[in-house]
Amino acid sequence: MIEDILAERLEIAYEQLSAIREIHKAPVNLNIKELYELGLNKAIKLLTGANPNKGFFMDKDEVSKKLEGRRRYKKIIEDVIKKKKAFWDNRFLCIPLIAQGREVIGVIILEGFPEKPFTYDDVKILLPIISSLANVIQNMKYAQAQLKKQFGDKLGEEIYNDKSKLEPKYLEKTTVLFADIRGATKLVDCLSKEPTLFSKVMQDFYEKGREIILDHSGIVDKFLGDGLMAIFGVNDEQPYGINDENPPSKAVLSALKLEEWFDKEFFPKWKDDFIKKLHKFEDIALGIGIATEDSMVGNFGRGELINFTSLGKSPSLASRICDEAREKKKRKPKSIILIDEGTKQYLPEGFEIEHFKDISPKNMPHRYPIYRIMGV
Repeated sequence: MIEDILAERLEIAYEQLSAIREIHKAPVNLNIKELYELGLNKAIKLLTGANPNKGFFMDKDEVSKKLEGRRRYKKIIEDVIKKKKAFWDNRFLCIPLIAQGREVIGVIILEGFPEKPFTYDDVKILLPIISSLANVIQNMKYAQAQLKKQFGDKLGEEIYNDKSKLEPKYLEKTTVLFADIRGATKLVDCLSKEPTLFSKVMQDFYEKGREIILDHSGIVDKFLGDGLMAIFGVNDEQPYGINDENPPSKAVLSALKLEEWFDKEFFPKWKDDFIKKLHKFEDIALGIGIATEDSMVGNFGRGELINFTSLGKSPSLASRICDEAREKKKRKPKSIILIDEGTKQYLPEGFEIEHFKDISPKNMPHRYPIYRIMGV
């Protein structure tokens, strides 16, 4: 009798460990929904009293939508999520997925048979598996959120499900944008003893910049201390043609939007905070440089480190143009957007453009005309 009990417990422990191991290996091949299904199947397999046709799972945010009209289930599951405790009765078992930080990310629900009601022992059997499942799903959601934050919802989801989209590739045309806050060095000097305040200013700029870039189908490549770099046209279905939906047009429109926000909202918002620290806060302005040339684009990181960027003529020229994005005369600085000939040729009528100057960038073979965007 004792031997039978021990054998049963060992078998359960083996099944638990096997299930946990499989769950931790799963993210390489499965998406979040498939991982939930794997966890559900493992739970049903371990509990002989569970009805294999009645189990289901859901994210925390799906409860109200999925259980509309099923008041009893909805109330039970909401209590399970709120109290972070499992619930069971004769025919129903609900266990919360509690991840690191005691965050409930979802629930797994099993239905059973009246002749074999669920017990606390059933809960104890499933807890190690459910806990592992919760942590893995939490990590997957975090990785997914980071990709969406950089690439946008659509492309971020595609990359998450197909990592081959990150592989480096050569593109005959990519549009790269550099944006830089002029006068930021002065701010750093004046606020060297108040890094938190400077951090808030830059965070405001980064968040709005990211939002505007993504709204115009761009990718935030990186934040550069007092500026940012963005790429357009990497995975764009719209070919390069003369219209307002091509990558160069989207880059310029995003620059105009960023310039407008910087001058009308960002500058007035932070001016009073700095006036005592920097008497010439009016020296602050935004410089933007945009170029459309060939480049290599993809992930040039190692291992799990994603460093998706553009290398080659397009980013090099855009960076040089951004360096020129300041007023020619010594007067009150003003935000300025400059573009190359490669970008200009794809802009449709309606953009106000004037020649700014010609430049001969170091280590680049040609002399390049650059143009100023005055408006649209």
